[in-house]
Amino acid sequence: MAAIKKTPTKSVEPVEVEETVALTELEEMRAELKRLRDEMNAKPTHIPETPEVDKYAEKNFEAIALRTKADLEAEAKVNVIFPGDPLNPYDNIVYINLNGMVYQYPKDEELEVPRTIYEIWKESYNRTKRTEARIKLKDFTKDEPDAILNR
Repeated sequence: MAAIKKTPTKSVEPVEVEETVALTELEEMRAELKRLRDEMNAKPTHIPETPEVDKYAEKNFEAIALRTKADLEAEAKVNVIFPGDPLNPYDNIVYINLNGMVYQYPKDEELEVPRTIYEIWKESYNRTKRTEARIKLKDFTKDEPDAILNR
């Protein structure tokens, strides 16, 4: 077994720091912090423009929107009543997003909508109901875990 060598420790005397040096460094750090904050909060003075990209995106988006609109108009229609939400009685609009376009329909009214719109809404509605059921089941099993096992 190797012997552990002990070395004597030296006592260190506290060194006095000039307060003016410490204050100067602190002021410099505060000034740098202020400059960085101002730089972060400053509004850009020049925003680079890319008109050809913007024009392409705009034309492409318009083309997709027009094509989607034409497809929906040609599609078979479905009669539907979008149900209201009892937890949100003032939420009386259904928003359905298709290809970047948002379609708005009133709730609790019989409407004729394209089949694609209905299918998108139905999928969303079914997922919401399944999630609500899982939440209720989780809450139920948390309170009475043996109730489900004893059925």
